[in-house]
This record gives sequence, structure tokens and C-alpha cells, in this order.
Amino acid sequence: MSDILDRLHRMFFRVVSLLPTSVQGRFLRHYFEWVHHLPDPWRYDTEPYEIDKYEMTLRHVPHRAYRRVLDVGCSEGAFTRRLARAYPSAECWGVDVSDRAVTRAAAKAAGAARFMALDFLNEDPDGTFDLVICAETLYYVGRDERLRLAYGRLRSFMVPGAVLVLVHEWPEARRLYRHLDDTPFFRRVSEHPYEHPVRSYAVTVYERVEPASRDRAALLRARTDPMTRLDTGAPAPGLEGRHGPAFPAMTQGRRRDHSRSRMRPFRTLLLAAVLATERPPPAGQWWMSCPFPLPSMPTHSRTATNSTRGRGDSSWHGAAGATARRSRS
Repeated sequence: MSDILDRLHRMFFRVVSLLPTSVQGRFLRHYFEWVHHLPDPWRYDTEPYEIDKYEMTLRHVPHRAYRRVLDVGCSEGAFTRRLARAYPSAECWGVDVSDRAVTRAAAKAAGAARFMALDFLNEDPDGTFDLVICAETLYYVGRDERLRLAYGRLRSFMVPGAVLVLVHEWPEARRLYRHLDDTPFFRRVSEHPYEHPVRSYAVTVYERVEPASRDRAALLRARTDPMTRLDTGAPAPGLEGRHGPAFPAMTQGRRRDHSRSRMRPFRTLLLAAVLATERPPPAGQWWMSCPFPLPSMPTHSRTATNSTRGRGDSSWHGAAGATARRSRS
């Protein structure tokens, strides 16, 4: 039963990620505000499983002299306070999308750490950091496109050489991190899966790296030439030329993405719900603001336009004919 609920949970937030990023951020803010209507909804402060996971996470953080530490998705700051005790000389920040969560976190920390309500997909924290923790958060980001965006956002918060520590359910962590493993801007340092009676998890450590000059040149070519592969800078197989017989190879062996077709009805429902909350357009023009085709879209305006155009054309031809006859006479 728990597996079914987890799958439904992941599917729901993948559907939510079909919305624009700003709308997704507003939805997550309202969702986590509702979740935190009760204090410590996941019992992060008292659950033995969570406490053991905190200890394992701190054990695998590379030993360095960190100046600024960021905990993304900190909830009510249970792990952020442990980070502040582990690195007393560092400036520790915790960010969460819920205002209620960070208000309680600040009250519990009593000045040991700082907290900010922040949607990390759309907003930036103050400054950059040399240690970033992101635990049990990426499930809510959604589909692959938003995961890539999330990793780009996390990278923008980090100085070169900074450490990124991710803690998520195992083996789902492998699916969540596969885009991070493909990017040249991060290098995986270590990964430690742990079997647990409650739920297995993994502590994975990455380091932000700067690509070599050859890789930067490949990235520049990839930005200017969509037919260039990102990893080597070489043309993709079958795409050596922009025109000619090699071009049809783009469609050979391509697998159809069925996930988009499965998500389309959910996307329609979500967009309709968003439109219902917006200010309605002027009367008689409600269909013009809809971003997707509606099955019962009015056509009387188009019909009237066509009929008017037809009358205009016939009258024009009639007038032209009359003028031509008068000129001949």
C-alpha cells in the first residue's frame, strides 16, 4: 500500500510540474502552508529514523572549513540546527517555501541559524554558499525538465568547488540524480545507500566543478548549434549535415514519449483550475484567454467574419464590374 501511495504522490507532483514555474511555485507554497498547519508534520525533531539519517548525513559531509551553509527545504529547521552546531564558525541558512515552517524554525533556533521563506525554483537566497544540503525535497520538483532546472538553480547558489549533499529515498535517488551525473558542472564524490526498516535512503555528495576549456568550447558550440552533442562537441549520429540525406536520420529509432500523452488530460484539468482562479476576461471573449483548444469553442465570430468578407468581396466585384462597363460604353 505504501508503494502505491508513493507512486501516486510522485505522479501528482509530476503533473503539477506541467504548469509554468511561477504557478508551480505558488501551488507548492500553498501546499506546504497547508501541510504545516500542525507543528512538525513529519516529526523531524523526534522520529528516530530521521535522527539517524541526520547523523549519517553529517558523517558523510566532507571535512572542510565552510563559511556559508545552506539547507534547501529545511521545513522547521531540525537538520539546520544540527548543521549550526557541527559548524559553529559558519553562517548557516535554512530556506523553505512555507512561511509557517521558517517562522517556527527561527523560534526554535534562537539565533543559532538564520531562516528565510524562499521558493528556490524562482527566487535567490542572499549570496552564494560553499556547502548546500538538499534532503527529501526533489520529489516535489516533478518531471525531468524541472529537475534540470532545479540543479541549475542549486548550482547558481554555489561557489566554484562548493559541496552539494543530497539525501533521498533509495533507489529512487538514482532516477532523481541522473541529470546531475550527466552535467559537466558537477562531479560525484561519494554515494552511500543505507537499508533501513522504515525506508532505505542514500547520502550522495557532489562537488561543483568548472569544465575545462575544451568542455567550455563544446558548451558554446552546443548553444549555437542544436545539432551538436553536449558531451563531446561532435555532431550527433546521422546529423553530419543540416540538409541532404543525413537529415532524415533524426527520426530513425526515435521512441515516442508516451508520458506526455498520458499527462495531457491532467494538464488540461490543472490549467482549467488555474484559469478559474484568474480574473475573467471581458464578456463574449472568454475563450480568447484559454491556452489550449476547447471542445466547444464559439465559432460565430469567425462565421460572421467570413460572411462579411464574402459580402465585401461580392460587392467589390460588383462595383468593379459596373465601373468597367461604364468605361467601355
